[in-house]
Amino acid sequence: MWMALWTDGEAQAAAARETKANLTLIESQLPEGKRFFGGDAIGYLDIALGAIAHWMGVFEEIAGVRLLTEEEHPALCRWAREYTADETVRQCLPDWDRVIAALTPRKELYISIAKAMAAQSCSEFSCKRAHGCTSTFFAWLSRRPEHYISEKSVTHRSKQALVMMSEPVKLIGCFGSPVVHRAELALRLKGVPYELITEDLTNKSELLLKHNPVHRKVPVLLHGDRPGICESLVIVEYVDEAFDGPPLMPADPLARAAVRFWASFMDKECRESMWMALWTDGEAQAQAAAISAAKANLTLIEGQLPEGKRFFGGDTIGFLDIAVSGIAHWMEIFEEIAGVRLLTEEEHPTLYRWAREYTANQTVTKCLPDRDRLLAALAPSRDIFVSIAKTMCAQK
Repeated sequence: MWMALWTDGEAQAAAARETKANLTLIESQLPEGKRFFGGDAIGYLDIALGAIAHWMGVFEEIAGVRLLTEEEHPALCRWAREYTADETVRQCLPDWDRVIAALTPRKELYISIAKAMAAQSCSEFSCKRAHGCTSTFFAWLSRRPEHYISEKSVTHRSKQALVMMSEPVKLIGCFGSPVVHRAELALRLKGVPYELITEDLTNKSELLLKHNPVHRKVPVLLHGDRPGICESLVIVEYVDEAFDGPPLMPADPLARAAVRFWASFMDKECRESMWMALWTDGEAQAQAAAISAAKANLTLIEGQLPEGKRFFGGDTIGFLDIAVSGIAHWMEIFEEIAGVRLLTEEEHPTLYRWAREYTANQTVTKCLPDRDRLLAALAPSRDIFVSIAKTMCAQK
């Protein structure tokens, strides 16, 4: 959307086509005959997409570009009107004219940002294309409390879980992926039988493209005849809620929010700082700063381990252990290839101990890729990893 709004010429036309295609995908998630993505009432997805309903129109007016139109996306336009007309929504929507007045002076800044993004996109794209599984390796790294549920609802849920457990489960993955490991481990911890379908990411199958047409990445979980479930941590939560077995998420809502926060921190700030620390080659000052940032982030992660417990989940592996599992197995391999040490017993004794406990767990070892095989698979990609780090550094 950003590129479609703030670039011009052929680049703008291409970005506009892509944006409209993405809007079509979003529109298709509206339940037929319902006012909102949440059905008859506003739900999580409506809130997540709220910017389309109000702010996008503001940006379109400033940019002089129309992306969301009644002719091309009638259902989404109708939803946007319903959403912004909702009495509760209106109470926390900023005034249209005030937003226009506040954002219009920034138009030149937005154009400059778009130009900078366009200047970097080609080199970043070429790096990713050169290594089909880069996105997988680059992405390292509720259960409701039973005492809140009536006996009748627990019985209903148990029956539903038995039905769901009897339906076939397939996982589209690939060798050596830390994010596929997350999904596999969740299934194993819950005792769910599954078939692993190994994908060749340099020649993606029709099955993968059918069930993850948006990102075209692994993992994808197939459960019965339901639509494919994508993104590793989304799969972990789905598995936790759909199947009986030991809970992976904490029962307390605040604790659930906390582990989701730290999982997100792992996949964003922590992952990026580690990547830069490992692969900022030949630039001593930049690498030293990245190493310092990565170690500080590891200290923050370490601080979430409950005192006296083996795992982030307490006495058993939980959601956050799964989310940060890349630290326990993959990071050491990347460290060996890069010749850089980030996690040491001296600096992070508790996290280091956790990593040993995690990789020694019997259930975990059944879905960890062989270390020597993984090292052999990743080592030839060292120059690509360095190129990606250079591109990331140039974008800052």
